[in-house]
Amino acid sequence: VAALKTKMVDADVLLKRLSAGNANHPVYQAMMEIGKAQRTIFLCRYLSDESLRIQINEALNVVERFNGMLSFI
Repeated sequence: VAALKTKMVDADVLLKRLSAGNANHPVYQAMMEIGKAQRTIFLCRYLSDESLRIQINEALNVVERFNGMLSFI
């Protein structure tokens, strides 16, 4: 993370080094745990905030209409 902030390494290079093949690497494991925590936090927000659910549903409907239009064309 420090290397990313100081721009000593690009994000794509870091992700390649920490691919699933390096699942035992402590940085990879830490990033996976952070990802799990972020998903859990989002899910809690999604379940408790009706306006967020409405906003996401409206955005999904726009995308579905666009995809339907493209398949029609």
